[in-house]
Amino acid sequence: MVQSLNPDWTCKQIKEALMNSTDAEAGLKERCVTGGRLNVFKALQSEPAKERLIAAKPATLDFGPVAKNSSKNMQIAISNPGSEETSVENVILPETSGFELSLKSPFKIPGGKQVVGTVTFTSTKEGVAKTELVLESDAQNTPRLVVPLSAEVTATPDLVAEPESMHFDLNENETKPKPSHFPTRETGI
Repeated sequence: MVQSLNPDWTCKQIKEALMNSTDAEAGLKERCVTGGRLNVFKALQSEPAKERLIAAKPATLDFGPVAKNSSKNMQIAISNPGSEETSVENVILPETSGFELSLKSPFKIPGGKQVVGTVTFTSTKEGVAKTELVLESDAQNTPRLVVPLSAEVTATPDLVAEPESMHFDLNENETKPKPSHFPTRETGI
């Protein structure tokens, strides 16, 4: 129930909410860690520990097949599931990788909020492209958040049909034979 009300909470935060919301029981004092019984109502009202956190959704970005010399965009959400503001001081993404992030550092993420950015991929070289997006912050859980990025650049064939157009001067219900094949020239395959 606690997780359903707080889907962004970590397992640690959920456990702390449960452990800190017990009612003291004399008979349980030395029998369990909390010395009390669980009070679900209190747990549902608890707030996350005051801390600076950071998370990326999705945790990896796979652009899949991307045509050579074309671009593809994907969104990424950088969130702060904690309650204190997280500062992202540095965004590291190699310029030669073909990937570019719309978010520029430094930026701040308020507690319980997220910042959404766009990662754009463009390449002129065929093959698999892989790199890492690194966010350096003052977050207590992951001060150096790494998001793997990948794409597969494919060549697109240049097909040409000759003649470029054909026109038959036909009247209604009239037919004329047409060529059995159209010559094509394929390049770039």
